[in-house]
Amino acid sequence: MNEPHDPANGFSWARWAGLAGFFLGIPILLALGALALGDAARREEREQRLRDRLEQAFSLLETGTNPTLLYSRLLRNLERHLYIAAQPNAARVGQMRRALTRRFPGLFTFTFLDSRGAPIPGWSDGRPPRALLQRFFQGYLALAAGRPHDLPALRTFISSFFGPLAPVDRLMSGQVLQLNPGGERSFVYLSQPRPEGMMIVHLGIEGGREHLALADLLHRAQDPRRGLSLALIDHRQPWSPQVASLPAGPAVRKAAWRALLARPQDPFRAGNRAWGRRPLTSRFSVFGCVDLSAAAGSDSPAQRRALLLLWVMTALGLWLAMHGVPPVSLSVRQTLALAFTYAAGLPLLVMALTAHDEITQRRRVLEERWHRQAERVLRQLDARFPQMIEGMRSSLQAFFRQATLSDSLRERGGKRLLARMQRRFSWDFMRIVNAAGQTVLNDFPLMSRAVETESLGMFNRWAVPILANLRSSTASGSATTGRDKTTEFLGSRATGELGALSRFDLHLGSVYFFLYPLFTRQEEAEHLAILFWSQEKLESTYLERNLLPLSRTLPDTSLLAVHRLHPTRSQPDERAVRPWRRFADRIRSPIHGLWDREETGEETTLLTGLRGSELTDFDLVAVSGDRFIREEIRRTVSEYALAGLLTLLISLAVGTVVAQAFLVPIGDLAAGVAAMERRAFSHRLPVHAPDEFGALATAFNRMLEEMADLEVARIVQEQVFPAAPLQVGGWEVFGSCRPATEVGGDYLDYFPLPGDRIMVVLGDVSGHGVAAALVVAMAKAVVGHPERPEDPVAMLQTMNAVLSPLLKKRRMMTCTALVLEPGAGRLLVANAGHSYPLQITPFSASEPGEPGFPLGARRTLDLPRQTFALTPATTIVLYTDGLVEAPMASGEPIGYARLLARAPGLCRPTAPATVAAFREWHEGLAAWNPPGDDVTILALQPVTGAKDPLAESEPGGPQRHPWPQGESPSGVVSVGTG
Repeated sequence: MNEPHDPANGFSWARWAGLAGFFLGIPILLALGALALGDAARREEREQRLRDRLEQAFSLLETGTNPTLLYSRLLRNLERHLYIAAQPNAARVGQMRRALTRRFPGLFTFTFLDSRGAPIPGWSDGRPPRALLQRFFQGYLALAAGRPHDLPALRTFISSFFGPLAPVDRLMSGQVLQLNPGGERSFVYLSQPRPEGMMIVHLGIEGGREHLALADLLHRAQDPRRGLSLALIDHRQPWSPQVASLPAGPAVRKAAWRALLARPQDPFRAGNRAWGRRPLTSRFSVFGCVDLSAAAGSDSPAQRRALLLLWVMTALGLWLAMHGVPPVSLSVRQTLALAFTYAAGLPLLVMALTAHDEITQRRRVLEERWHRQAERVLRQLDARFPQMIEGMRSSLQAFFRQATLSDSLRERGGKRLLARMQRRFSWDFMRIVNAAGQTVLNDFPLMSRAVETESLGMFNRWAVPILANLRSSTASGSATTGRDKTTEFLGSRATGELGALSRFDLHLGSVYFFLYPLFTRQEEAEHLAILFWSQEKLESTYLERNLLPLSRTLPDTSLLAVHRLHPTRSQPDERAVRPWRRFADRIRSPIHGLWDREETGEETTLLTGLRGSELTDFDLVAVSGDRFIREEIRRTVSEYALAGLLTLLISLAVGTVVAQAFLVPIGDLAAGVAAMERRAFSHRLPVHAPDEFGALATAFNRMLEEMADLEVARIVQEQVFPAAPLQVGGWEVFGSCRPATEVGGDYLDYFPLPGDRIMVVLGDVSGHGVAAALVVAMAKAVVGHPERPEDPVAMLQTMNAVLSPLLKKRRMMTCTALVLEPGAGRLLVANAGHSYPLQITPFSASEPGEPGFPLGARRTLDLPRQTFALTPATTIVLYTDGLVEAPMASGEPIGYARLLARAPGLCRPTAPATVAAFREWHEGLAAWNPPGDDVTILALQPVTGAKDPLAESEPGGPQRHPWPQGESPSGVVSVGTG
């Protein structure tokens, strides 16, 4: 009889949901934290890029502070595009002229010459002199080709058309030159002379030239659709109307302006906008802001996929847990291994996330550090040029302060003096002039573009007033021409620079000049030394001497000086500079360096650029590979890898020790369980330590001792039950019991009676175990007594009379007793509350019988006796309730209906085979193994091939129903009542 049982179903779904949420939730929280940190870093990086856009826009406007250079580049690009074909066409010329007119209204005046030098109608502005321009074009073309020319004969035309400072024996192409100071058209640009023609551009509006350049750059730099807004501030105009186009309110704009005036180096942020200000010239500043709201961005697709995968894993684990799907069955060793892997993996995961962030940040810091160091070296390179100039000045003064130079020049001539000076100072032009303005010594071994032949006479005129002033005499004035006025102006400036090595801008370039008087022994200023160096030569000489030494101050770095207008003059050479020309073209500011990086495969090239403020013709570039950064990153990765390895080793060591402390006792316990399965109850577990496992081993050993006693009881109980089938009168009976524990509460017995009869007794004591086994033993004592009754009703009443006083209703026993009389073809049945016997035919299975009270329920039992007719096609099966009440995997019990439907198909030719078929069917459905209740099955059926005794004794009697021809007893039948 089965009692309420609460099997160990494992964790509840709520507990599994909690475990899944915990173990999967921690990595998700870590991943969310890492994503949050990464998003904050990416947002900061995007905001920095937006601020850099504002700085780049400011740097672009700084190029407008040198409009001559800006317009030179612009017109050179125009020349290149116009003459890209053999002959420029009218459509291209008209399109480009209209574009320039819109950008720079009123600034340019164009003159286009054809292949003969004649102005092209419709392309040229105004009415330039046709014949003189033709002669100029032919002469200028011959000058460019190195052939004889007659340009000196056109001096008057050249001075009037281009300006009084225009040379007649030098090319003026490729850059904007100031040839007419003070005139309406001060600046001129000439293209290269070509057989197809040439382009001449006059630039006017001296006061607006700078403003137009800045306004054009402002229009190109700002991008309101992407949040970049700028305003050009003219300090001579009211402030508020100029900033009205900027976003935000007047109060915010005014607060930003004041904050930037007070602390110009600190960026000002108001809401989602970063504001900036940059002074461009004494008159103009640029003021603007960039919208930082676009920096919020979103996670990358890979990060979103990883987060989605984590969420799916968590949701799947929770869903499986909530719907009762059991987890994967793992051994204790595997569980511990996973637990320690998880415990070690979490710190490693945190370390990996930290290491990734640290390495990314470390690389950024190292790159910024290199950029700052490179920018500092470039500033040093630019700042040391004036130091070289100052060193030259000191040397020149020391040399010319010698009192004997003038006497030596007068007495012994100048050749030896000239050789001494030339070896030491390597000038481009040197002249010594006396007080009368006459040239005493003249030398220009390498004529500079900045010092033209026709301009040399003005240096003689400088000497007269300078030496006169030094000798306390004055020079008489005289009427002067326009060129003489220019000479007097330049001379007045030069007098103030006496004894200094100073920069001077001439019409074709910049020079450094040195003026120094030569005194006699009587300390009279008798001569004036005039020395000139082109700025181009001094810069090139300086760069040749300093680029390589300064490059060595940075690891794996090359320093380049890129000439803005003439790439062939770049240092160290044009070939080394060519790959970085595009980067150099983006350099705008001498104050704010340009940083960039270019990735080529696994290597990254770092670029830092700075516009020269002293080296005015050059953009300075530092180029470096990232080998030293990669080495530093590798060291950092190695450190983290070592830390991760140490963490893993420590975790493995701790895990091994802890696992050993668990696995050894658990292994002993598993060996004890295996010994129990083998029924080797003499096995004992070793007690390693007085801890929980020691207490468990001690308790287990006590249980094994008790189990040894139970084993004896089991062996005794097995002897109580019949072990072999019994055949009497052509019928066979066999039964078997499978107890739920060592000893059970089911009782089974069958034995022959006189007259070829068989008595079968099958009972079920409530519960199982030792108490139930004792009741079974008492029942066996009654049934096995020599004076036992042979009637089934009397047998049950006798058993009740013996058991009832002992059980005292604390336990009861259901029981069925039957007597098979093969000779009479009948079955006598008495039932005391037990399951009805199954009467099985090939086509049906029924449970005939009447209910009754179980043994022990009452002191006296009044039980009915039932009689059933038997046929050779009938099989009687008795069973205890453990057969039908056992639950299946779904939790539903097997049930009587399922047993009745399946019973005809389980009958076999012999009783032992039938019992085995029923037991196999039961074990295939039951979810518990071993079973939760005792299961006893008994089969009573005719012996295959035996003759019907009734048919032999009563030839004329009624016919029995033999087996249907060609059909076995296992045919499918319907349930009926017999």
